[in-house]
Amino acid sequence: MIEEVRGRTGTELDPEVLNLGFARRAATYKRADLIFSDLERLRRIGKGRLQIVYAGKAHPADTMGKELIQNVVHSLRSLDGDLTGV
Repeated sequence: MIEEVRGRTGTELDPEVLNLGFARRAATYKRADLIFSDLERLRRIGKGRLQIVYAGKAHPADTMGKELIQNVVHSLRSLDGDLTGV
C-alpha cells in the first residue's frame, strides 16, 4: 500500500507508523467520516502515530456522497502536520 500511495500521490508514508485505510464507494450510510467526528481527540491520539489513507469515489448522481468526500478531504487537511492523511 505504501508504494501504491507514493506512486499515485507522491506522499511518503512511514512504514513504521500505523496505517488506517478506507477504500469504498463513498455513500453516507457507510459512515466513512465517523473517525472525524472528534478532530481534537483524533489529533491527540494519532499525532505522529497514525496515517490515514482514504480511497474511493461517489456515484455521479450521489450529491451527498460527493459532499462526504469533500468533508473527509477537509478533515484530513485540518489534521495536516499532526498526522498524515491522503
